[in-house]
Amino acid sequence: MPNLIHEPARDVPVLHDTDVLVAGAGISGLFAALESAAAGARTTLVDEYSAVGGNYGPGLGSRHDLWQAPQQHDRGLGGQVGDFLDRLDACGGIKTFDFISGGDNVPWRWDGMAHIPVIDRNEFQRLALQRLRDLAVSLLLSTTVAGAIVEDGHVGGVIFETGEGRRAITAKVVIDTTGEADVAAAAGAATEDAYASAEAGFGLFFRVEDVDWETYEEFRAAERDKPLSDEEERWVDEVLFVALERVWANYPRELLPFMMADWESGAYKYVASIPGGAHAYKIPFATHDQDVTTIETRWPDHTLSALNAIERSTIESSARLHAYDTIEFYKRHVPGFENARVSQIAPYMGTRWSRTIVPDYTLSRDDIVAERRFDDVVHVLTTLYRYDDEARKGGRTRQLVNMREREEGHHFDMPLSQFLPQGVEGMLAAGRSIGRDRTASLRWRWIAKVTGGVAGMAAARAVAEGVPPRHVNIQALQRALVDVGYYLGEPPRLSELGVA
Repeated sequence: MPNLIHEPARDVPVLHDTDVLVAGAGISGLFAALESAAAGARTTLVDEYSAVGGNYGPGLGSRHDLWQAPQQHDRGLGGQVGDFLDRLDACGGIKTFDFISGGDNVPWRWDGMAHIPVIDRNEFQRLALQRLRDLAVSLLLSTTVAGAIVEDGHVGGVIFETGEGRRAITAKVVIDTTGEADVAAAAGAATEDAYASAEAGFGLFFRVEDVDWETYEEFRAAERDKPLSDEEERWVDEVLFVALERVWANYPRELLPFMMADWESGAYKYVASIPGGAHAYKIPFATHDQDVTTIETRWPDHTLSALNAIERSTIESSARLHAYDTIEFYKRHVPGFENARVSQIAPYMGTRWSRTIVPDYTLSRDDIVAERRFDDVVHVLTTLYRYDDEARKGGRTRQLVNMREREEGHHFDMPLSQFLPQGVEGMLAAGRSIGRDRTASLRWRWIAKVTGGVAGMAAARAVAEGVPPRHVNIQALQRALVDVGYYLGEPPRLSELGVA
């Protein structure tokens, strides 16, 4: 069999022309499209799945990560992001439940927060479709990125695979929110495959039903804080953590006797081995939502790629099987789960970090810890952890802030240059496709929302000025962002930027 085949050249019909084309309708892509359209640009949003929202849609994720940033919660999120969340809250789309963490007992609550908020996926989907319609965003679903339209280094659109074959959409500005920098890579922009990162794990969400949650929570509350016996400590250190190839403080303590017995008998292993060197295990229930959790997969030897079709399929199929096996384990042992069954599994696995653009400026943890300022700042974020010398005492690499006292971590700028892929003009990236150093984790859902909204505003400004995003008037962009409520700093900082 030949290693290569020749694909004949073809003429590709142009399906649509637009000002701003957003490729990927996940969390960041949704808000990129809404912000672009609200700013007056003709906007088109395309996604390979039949629903929008990504992690908050077909991916079955639900945790409203903004609760992990109380100061950002107090300041509010700007533009279409803040407006959408206000609308979602008003229609009952942000629900709550009593959060019980896993074995690490992390004090996630902060004063004034009675319950952990989670996103109602159905209300999120309904409101997203409604807002896209209201802002006249052209939406194309079940349409997959197949290539990029590039002329003299300028990206002028994207080629997609549809049910009718290949079709092109031309655009003045393209925003890559595919999560894996698919458009940037197809356009010949500089990208980096992050398979070598410990962050490059998958998560497969699934839902269960017919669980007596009151019985389960009573059992969990009674068992989860019991001290470990010597034999349990030995097993956790020498079996569980060895299988995981890392120390994992969040394992479900209440299940430990059952995990040990089934592991030793061969009936079930909480950590499943996947061909190629990956591991799959279930995080505790009530970490994301009450009836939804995830099979997490990691490959500690950093040899697998999220972009390799065979390796990804092997991991995903193994994770799906492990979800079913895990619920059978729960049915055998766990009070409240006697009649449980898997009712839904997400159609795809989410990746914490895969391929990213190589941007004009790569943000690093050193920038974050030093709280470095940038003249082209487009949003200011705060961290959940501190990474300074005080936090590193005792051999730690970081220290969780005191959320109860609303303590803040590091304030740091996100520069526009972080959104711009090297090697091409006419496009931006947002969400997981954005460029950053491996030490600067920016994968939180609320950050995906913000980066999407910022990219959408930047694209609309570029269209209005008739220039590529790299050459947009930065003060005009900053002023537009501040005007709709994005946080670029306190008044003295805004005065320094000339946008007060």
